[in-house]
Parts: sequence; C-alpha cells; structure tokens
Amino acid sequence: MSNKLKEKLHNKECLQKELDEVLKSNLTDFLNSTHNKKEEATGSMKFTAFAGVFLLSTIGFLYLSGANTETFLGKIILMLSLFWTTILLLSGKSWMSNSRLLSREMNMALSPIITNTLDKMVMYTYDDIKTDDVKEALNKSNVLGSPIKKLVSNDRYYLYGNQECVFHEVKASSEGKNFSGVFAVLPVPGVGDTEILLEGDMEYRVLDGVLYVLLPNHSISINVSLASTKPEAINRYAMDAMLPIWHSLMLAEELRA
Repeated sequence: MSNKLKEKLHNKECLQKELDEVLKSNLTDFLNSTHNKKEEATGSMKFTAFAGVFLLSTIGFLYLSGANTETFLGKIILMLSLFWTTILLLSGKSWMSNSRLLSREMNMALSPIITNTLDKMVMYTYDDIKTDDVKEALNKSNVLGSPIKKLVSNDRYYLYGNQECVFHEVKASSEGKNFSGVFAVLPVPGVGDTEILLEGDMEYRVLDGVLYVLLPNHSISINVSLASTKPEAINRYAMDAMLPIWHSLMLAEELRA
C-alpha cells in the first residue's frame, strides 16, 4: 500500500476529503473530456421525446377525428403514424447507444481522478465478450460456490503498482447463490491461505497468494442512462467507484500486517 493510503486515507472520511481536493483541480478536465458525448446523448434524448410527441399527436388526431383508414385522409394519417413509429424506434436506439457510450466515457474520465486520489495508477476498460478470466477466478476461489452457471462482467478497473490488481463489476450465479457487485482480485504474496471469511459486507478468501473479494451491491461503473455532469454527481460517481477498490486495498494491507 502506498504511503498516501497509510497516512491520509485510513478511513472513509479521509478518502472523501482527499477526493474533494482532487476534484477541485480535475473537474474541468473531466467535463471537457465528456462534453461531446454528453451533447450527443442529450440530443438523442430530445429527438426521441420529439418523435414520441408527434407519434402520440398523430394517433390522437386519428382517433378524435374518427377518420376511417380506408379513406384517403385516414391512409395519410396511418402512414404518418407508421413513419413516426419508425423514427421513434431508430431515435430510441440511438439514444440508448449514445447513453451507454457516455457512461463508458465518463468511467474512463474518472480514471485520473481515482488515480490522483489513491496515488495509484488506475485504468478503466470495458469488454462485453471476454469473461473467461473472471469465471476462472470465481471458480478457483470458490467464494461464490462453483461451478459458475451465469456470468455477466463488462466493466473493470485495473490498478497498477508492484503487482496488478483488477476490480470486476459482475452479475453471477452458481448453485443456490446469486451475486451482484464487485469482484476484486489482488496479489498478496506471503499471506497464507484462508477459508472463506466475512468482514462487514465483504466476503473474501486468500488462496495461493491471491486475495479474492466479493463486495455485494457495490458498483465501479456509471450505468445511468444519461449521467449527470454536476460536480456533486461526479463526486458521488467517483466515490462509489473508489469504495470497493479502497476497501479491498485496506483489507489486503490488514492481511499483510
């Protein structure tokens, strides 16, 4: 653990205070790096709402006017309804896509904020295909029971130092147990193996010099459909992402002591 973690970040209040200081000098960079994607997502949302209003207006006019779809006017209104339905579907798809991209971009923009707060190099990645390494680690540690039957794991933070640590956001299920939260994997060379243990809401195990930690109901990613760029929201996002990382690092230090 770095000297900064030992000396300045030994509790959540200290962590929050340090984050507040870091955001004072990093907030502008964060907003600049996410501005374009924020504008795209906002534009898509507004156009989707516009298309929805027009579709409802067209259907409402068709109903209130009593127009028969066999008449020329009725056919025109029906065609307009189909047109705006298509526009609504396409714009809705674009909105969802841009919102997901915005969330990922905001996660990446959080990396330097987390790095400066924890004094450790942190990198965010997104991968919706490769989950074999996560599944292998879960099965090996047996912290969730095995075998793992279902697994979704897209977002992860890597923490670089003397050894690489990784924090996965996962939804997983095994025989009789479901889990949604953060799964952390941290090297702890020299620490002896343990059974599966509980500390607070964390469940952990050390096996072959590796610490495996389950942190239920925690998140390391921004998943809201249109993430806010207000300073207080960014502070909350960063704190939510850092807490499982910080908890795991503190646990690893306790085990090494």
